[in-house]
Amino acid sequence: MMETRTQLITRLEREIRAVERILDRRGMYVDMIDWTAMTARERDWARYRHMEELHMTIWELDSRLDHLDENRWSYE
Repeated sequence: MMETRTQLITRLEREIRAVERILDRRGMYVDMIDWTAMTARERDWARYRHMEELHMTIWELDSRLDHLDENRWSYE
């Protein structure tokens, strides 16, 4: 069974909120990390890799919501 537009938007909004909560938690813990105990490579990976992936996920979900909103008549 195919999701209705409203169900899809609701699901995507839930996913966005979940990813935003993850980003908030990562931000809280970033100050607690002992960066000196890591190699430069580990620091770079920890600081940028996961944050970039999460930001891309939010961007993709947000973009899909915008697309649904702009083309709402074709999803009903």
